[in-house]
Parts: sequence; C-alpha cells; structure tokens
Amino acid sequence: ADDRWLAVGNNEGRVDLWDLDSKKRHATLNGHSAQIYALAFSPDAKSLWSAGKEGNVRCWDVATATERK
Repeated sequence: ADDRWLAVGNNEGRVDLWDLDSKKRHATLNGHSAQIYALAFSPDAKSLWSAGKEGNVRCWDVATATERK
C-alpha cells in the first residue's frame, strides 16, 4: 500500500483495491484463476502488480482499475 491505497488478494484470485481516504473499496480486480501470492505497488502508486498461484503476473492501472497490456 501507499498513503492512499491498500490491495488485498484472496484465495480465489481476486484483488480488492481499497481507497484509504474514503474508506471504501475502489475496485475488484479479476484476472487470476488461483490464489494471489504477491502484490506490489509501483513507487508512484499508479500501477499495481499481482502474482497468482497459476504462475502469471498482471499489471493494473490503479486509477482506472484496468489491466495494463
């Protein structure tokens, strides 16, 4: 997390992105098919990287909650 965002992964492959300023869920990121093993924000907190048990890594745009290609 950074000062504003918190990312939480679960066993089903979902990542919930929380806005700590508003204390509300900003988005649910779906793309993995198995447990989330690791999450990391970029230094500027504009991107979030997620790694799943199935062996793939995804990069997400935090503001739009969409996957970067």
